[in-house]
Amino acid sequence: MPRPNTGPRLVHLTAEEYARQGYKRRILFIRGRAGGRAVQFSTGTDDLGEAQARLEAYLAEIATRPDGPCAPDEIDVAEILAIYGEDVAPDTADPARIGNCMEALVNYWGERPVADVKGETCRGYAKHRRNLGISDGTIRRELGTLQAAGRHCNREGYLTIFPLLWMPPAPPPKDRWLTRQEAAKLIRTIRNTQSRVERYLVPFILISLYSGARKRSVLALQWEPNTDGGHVDLERGLIDFNPVGRATTKKRKPRIPIPPRLFWILRRQRRTTTRWVIERANGDRLADVKKGFGEATQAAGLKGVTPHTLVHTSVTWLVQQGLDLELVAQWTSKTVEILQRVYWHHHPDYLAEVRDVWNKDRNPRETRALRR
Repeated sequence: MPRPNTGPRLVHLTAEEYARQGYKRRILFIRGRAGGRAVQFSTGTDDLGEAQARLEAYLAEIATRPDGPCAPDEIDVAEILAIYGEDVAPDTADPARIGNCMEALVNYWGERPVADVKGETCRGYAKHRRNLGISDGTIRRELGTLQAAGRHCNREGYLTIFPLLWMPPAPPPKDRWLTRQEAAKLIRTIRNTQSRVERYLVPFILISLYSGARKRSVLALQWEPNTDGGHVDLERGLIDFNPVGRATTKKRKPRIPIPPRLFWILRRQRRTTTRWVIERANGDRLADVKKGFGEATQAAGLKGVTPHTLVHTSVTWLVQQGLDLELVAQWTSKTVEILQRVYWHHHPDYLAEVRDVWNKDRNPRETRALRR
């Protein structure tokens, strides 16, 4: 039996919910149940008047949600984004990021019909965002959100067709990773000069390096199974990066066995924390490590290093060990295609067959000529 509809209303989230979803300030959310399903998304503001206006606009939108497929000139961009925000965004790994993308898209496209979404207008959007100092990588992510919203509405029967969008070229992959000497230097620096952050920063770095998990996944780890993030099971020797009830997908970290060296680090960490694997001295969840990590890398003299560099480092070290890329893909939740494109040149067998062709025995006279 479906749960009763409470109706969408304005609410503030708890401090833990804001931290879990990546929000650094308190903003009002629209939350409730409509059509037999949960509804929750950000208004983007803490001003009660503005939030109330957005709630009224949302209520008007769902009251007029199309019953059947609409042609692209019969439904506007803001409407398909609202449908996507209600149906899909709350169940994604990073709702806050999708919310930011949708806010930027709505500010530009507004009530323009979907029929206006084409190569020329997408290039205009990219130019507009570049003028605001936004990188091409972020622009691609925003247009990708619009693409996903259009495809969702097409699949769900709200939109007859949605075009394949133009997007700026993908930026080249970052190749910055830490050598083992640099990683050791960073940890020594933290222990020697950053004592106030040693409690959480050293475990964060070591878990990231051994698991290859992203910052958000590491900071969400708890000691018990939960619906908010992953958990560490020391008895079974496993780390499950998925919340209870959420299926593992290609884009989510799998359940992995704990490497022996990391096991002893986690066992020691268990004696010093309560609920969260990495937490503040008062037991609260740690929302971010960006500031402390930046101070530590600067003190260690490491340039171009961010918390995400630890993910690149972990994958690079695994590939350098000559492991089969399929195994690395399973451990890191990256596709073999990405590993081949971004990390394959670190593999000891990189183009080895081509290299060995030049080592085959040749006519001695030809060999002497080539050496000259």
